Amino acid sequence: MHTLLRGLRERALIERAATAPSGRALPTRLTAEGERLLERAQRRVAEVEAAMVHGLEPAEAEELHELLTRCIESLRAEGGHAPPAAGVAHRR
Repeated sequence: MHTLLRGLRERALIERAATAPSGRALPTRLTAEGERLLERAQRRVAEVEAAMVHGLEPAEAEELHELLTRCIESLRAEGGHAPPAAGVAHRR
């Protein structure tokens, strides 16, 4: 994690406090550039998701969304590290 955070800081995508207010966790926040990059990445993910389901009927896309959501829930129930259910595009 330290290496990842260091890389983000070196690219000026995050800011971290020099000291922790309590404990060892340093507060971290996205810089304006980090926010712009995140928004761009979110738009691109939405484009890819839309392209993936483009050939499906609306009901098929909805069923796919429901099935993938259940897969994520299963991973979480097993103690796995499932990503947040961000939203598989299910609109045509």
